[in-house]
Amino acid sequence: MKKRLQEILLPDVGFAEAMERQVLPYLQKRCEIKEIICPDGARLHAQFYRRKDARGVVCISHGFTEYVDKYSEVIYMFLRAGYSVAICDHRGHGHSTRALENLSKVHIDSYDTYVEDYHCFVEEVKKYFGDGGRPLVPDQIGSKDGGRPLVPDQIGSKDGGRTPVPDQIDSAAGNSSEYLSGRFKSGQEFIGQNAGQRTVPRSNESESGQRTVPRSYLYGHSMGGCIAALYMEAYPKDFEKGILSCPMLDIDTMGVPKPLGRAFGRVMLRLGQGEKYLGSQEQDFTGRDTFENGCANSCERFDYWLALQKKDKYHQTSAGTISWMSASLAAEKKVHKNVAKIEIPILLVQADEDQMVRLPGQNKFVSKCADARLVNIKGSKHEINNGIFEMREKYWKAILGFLK
Repeated sequence: MKKRLQEILLPDVGFAEAMERQVLPYLQKRCEIKEIICPDGARLHAQFYRRKDARGVVCISHGFTEYVDKYSEVIYMFLRAGYSVAICDHRGHGHSTRALENLSKVHIDSYDTYVEDYHCFVEEVKKYFGDGGRPLVPDQIGSKDGGRPLVPDQIGSKDGGRTPVPDQIDSAAGNSSEYLSGRFKSGQEFIGQNAGQRTVPRSNESESGQRTVPRSYLYGHSMGGCIAALYMEAYPKDFEKGILSCPMLDIDTMGVPKPLGRAFGRVMLRLGQGEKYLGSQEQDFTGRDTFENGCANSCERFDYWLALQKKDKYHQTSAGTISWMSASLAAEKKVHKNVAKIEIPILLVQADEDQMVRLPGQNKFVSKCADARLVNIKGSKHEINNGIFEMREKYWKAILGFLK
């Protein structure tokens, strides 16, 4: 895919312009917004993007304090590579149900809640992309809509971050910045409780052995990678391959031993302190984050996403509660305990200079998987897709090569 990957990767310089002129109009033409109701009444805000000629559908599980809109570039890359895409805001994030009124707080009782929410989402993905349950014809590669899928042997590039060739976008797409900041104006602040009962997993095949949904792949970043790993352990038949991007499998607890952290969490929960921030100071969103302390290697990308976050109060989650941290420590322990339940091939891409999660836990996970490969992106911070061109090129070459 050498030449084609280079064409669709966005530049380092002029990123905001490329997003406004190219990416957002492209997504606007293909986006369908969904609201998914979980068994307990919680609501998940979701977006589906269908390609008629898709090789399969990629389900995205976003990271801590993130939201659907921050994945616009990732969605665009998968679409241009020939895949349909589905993504939802996790509970407590974006425009999905929240347990607390303070929109800055990320709060959850257990990662089992995230997993069961995501299962509701995946079931809707199956219905939407499965053509009503009829067996689908194998991948019909090719497209005439200006976004033809990549050919597998064209991955890679040595040409730097030149501006991609724009798609031929219909002028009716409208103002893309208004689209991105305003497409959720119908959203509400939902206050919910815990997730409902576990449902029985379904295979991607009918009783006759014919596929009733497209080939499906799971992509999870950071906290979303931990959720994805737990999901693949709980529902090993739902996806054909899994991609974990800097997954939260070993949280950096700043030198505090994990057993002590888990014990502290249990005590604080018993004392009714679970809804408080971890630490002595308030951590509500201020919008004063700096590039130097951020998770991106690209300053333009950091500035772009921070400006977007400031525009929507539902995107301003900024820190976790004691309950969230306690649940996170329990979740990473559970992932490692049950890793043998994962039956599908895994690609784990890690950031060489990740300041949010520790690499040893990721390495341990890969070593215990039945079928896993590890790719390390040298010099990258936690958000590899917000890195410089050379980092993103290696990142997407690994991902698309794995999926082919």
